[in-house]
Parts: sequence; structure tokens; C-alpha cells
Amino acid sequence: MWHQAWTWFRESLTLNQWIAKSTSETVRKDGAAGLTVGVMLIPQAMAYAVIAGLPPIYGLYGALVPLLIYPIFGTSRQLAIGPQALDMLILAAGLAAVTQAGTGEYVAMAIIVTAMVGILQIAMGAMQLGFVANLLSRPVITGLTSAAALIISFSQLGGLLGVDLGNSQYVHVVFWRALQHLGEVHLLSLGIGATGIALLLLLPRWVPAVPEALVVVALATAASYAFSFEGRGVAVVGAIPEGLPPITLPTLNLSTLNTLLPAAFTLALVQFMKNVSLGRVFATRHGYTIDANRELVGLGAANFVGSFFSSIPVSGSFSRSAVNDQTGAQTPLANWFTAGVIALTLLFLTPLFYYLPLPALAAIIIVAGIGLIDLHELRSLFKARRRDGYIALFTAACTLLIGIQEGILLGIGASLVAVLYRISRPNV
Repeated sequence: MWHQAWTWFRESLTLNQWIAKSTSETVRKDGAAGLTVGVMLIPQAMAYAVIAGLPPIYGLYGALVPLLIYPIFGTSRQLAIGPQALDMLILAAGLAAVTQAGTGEYVAMAIIVTAMVGILQIAMGAMQLGFVANLLSRPVITGLTSAAALIISFSQLGGLLGVDLGNSQYVHVVFWRALQHLGEVHLLSLGIGATGIALLLLLPRWVPAVPEALVVVALATAASYAFSFEGRGVAVVGAIPEGLPPITLPTLNLSTLNTLLPAAFTLALVQFMKNVSLGRVFATRHGYTIDANRELVGLGAANFVGSFFSSIPVSGSFSRSAVNDQTGAQTPLANWFTAGVIALTLLFLTPLFYYLPLPALAAIIIVAGIGLIDLHELRSLFKARRRDGYIALFTAACTLLIGIQEGILLGIGASLVAVLYRISRPNV
């Protein structure tokens, strides 16, 4: 048994394969790509932790150890690992039914979910269940992502307006609360957020080479310090712990596992589907193949090991992977360089983020959420097969009106029904 386990573990390793092919030129390109993505990841990781209802520091924790683990097992050369907006939304929805955001128990539960996600993904990889990537079809992913984009953006409406609107995964609930509190809008907070959104939209057109999110964070923090935004009623990030994440052991018990299992399973499945889909894009572009079962092991190991270092769930990022590819990443080594940037930030730079206004983080999240909406993909689904377009719209509607996990399940169900209907009426 132990011999079989060791053989499976050794066969799952991909580290030796890409290290053997590395040259000084590939290392240089990986370094440039990793440093670029690292600078981009700092504000994104902090902002995405806020989506999950967690302190920003846990976003940086999630951007460290998992990035060191994934390249040991993963098969994608361009995939950039780290906290993802959609993952954080699913995590927040799962935890909201269990405990109150902002408490120590909430943080502990988030780390437990990370460990559970990792265990599930490793187990699926060991059982050769990579084929389940076909369950979450393209229409379901499109519908889920579009609905999630709206939920993510509306979840930050309170931060943008400087008003406490509470936590809800339902867009109509947040919108109604915002209307009820219009008279309480903090104008300075709204001005900071609106300026941040404008810069995030315009900077990529004016200076494409500059990481716009980092510029917004730097300018907002400097202005907050210079003009005492905190004293004028603007919410700021506040003190962030310095140093590398502590080693912790997730405290697991049977009742907690049963309560969190639906959220963990949903997250494990969605993460894997996104990773495989995204990995296949870059594999096709660069002429290599990815192994779905090894991707499960790589992603699972990143989440499981990361949970011992206070990490939140991580997976491949659409935007950062694109930047990773554009800046010349040749191997998964780029993730190690990105982790180096995060480590330096944790060791030396966290005090600089004390005065970072929360409306600026809200602006980053809102723009990132809007960027997930892909109308071109929806049009192409209707053009290729109208049925797929309706499945995407059905999934999006269920996610918005019923819930995230329910939307995913109903979307998968609709997709399977469509397949069965097509099989039952063969062309003769």
C-alpha cells in the first residue's frame, strides 16, 4: 500500500520535468513575468479577501505558500495561482450560513474550508476523476461567471458609498438597502471610490504597461495619509500584521465538516473546472497538453498545504494568467517569483497599507467584477447553439435569484437535460 502511494506521489510530481528544461533564458523570462504578476497581485489579493468578509492580510497569506506548492505538481506553464474573486464569493456564501463575518470563528472556518477543498481535490486526482471537468459545461461557466460578476460588484456598493449595507449574495437585496440609505452616503468615500474606478478604467488605455490597481492603491494611500481621510470619516484598512503567516493547524470536527462540506465541494469543483479550462487555453496556444488529474493534485496540494499557513482558497486567475503569458512566462517557476514579491511585502511593506481607504479597495473589486462579464462569449453561445445560450442565461438567473451553489447545480442539471434530450432525438 505504501509502495503504491509513494509511486502515485512520485508520478504526480512535475517539478523535475520543467526544471530539467529550464535555461538561463527561461528563468529570466519567468522572473520578469513573476515580478509583474506579483506587483499586480498585491492589491488584488487584499481586495479579494474583503469579498470573502476576511481581513485583507489573508489575501496576502493566500498569495504566498500555495504559489510555492502548485508548480511542484501542476502541469500548466502559464497559470498564475492565487486568490480569485469568484472563489471568494462562493466562500462567503458558504460561510454566511454558518457564522458571522468579522469574527475569529469566521476566519477559522475559512481556513478549514481551504483544507477541505484541498483534500477533496487531491482525492479526486488520486481517483483519476479529471473527467468531471466535462460536467461544468461552457454555458454553465459563462452564466455563473456573469452572475458572479454582478454579485461581486454589488457586494462592494456599501464600501463605495461609505454606508454599512450588511452582507448579502442577492443583488436585489443590496440594491434595495442602498436605496434606503441614500441619505447616509459619505460623499468623500464616494468621491474616492469613483476616482478609483475612473483611473482603473482609463489607465490601461493611457499607459497599458502600468499595473493600474497598484497605482490606485498607491495614490489613494498617499492621499489618505496627507489629507487625514480617516479623521474625516473614511474607513481605512488599519493595522496589518507584519511578517510571514504563522503555522496553524485547522481544527476539524465532524459537525463542522458536515456543515461546511457543501461549500467546500462546490468550491473544489468550480476551481478545478476553471483551472482546466484556463490551462487548456494556454496549452493550445503554446503547443503542449495539461493533465486534468495532475491539475487536481496540484491545486489540491496548494490549498491543503496553504491552509497550514492561514491561506484562503486559491486557484488560477484569468487576468493574472493572461499577464503572466504576455510577459513571457515559460514554466511554473514564475509563480515562485510572484510568491517572492508577496513575501517581501509581508516582511517589510504591510505598515504602508494602514491608510489605504476601503473605498479604493471597493473600486478595485467592482472593476474586477465588471471585467468578468463576457457578452461576446454569450453572443457566441447563442450563435453556435441557441440552446447553450439559454442554459447560460438560466444559470445566471438561478445564481442571482436563488443562490450561488443552487445556481451551479441547476445549471449542471439543465446542461445534462439538454444532452439527454439531444441523445433521445438522433439525426436519421
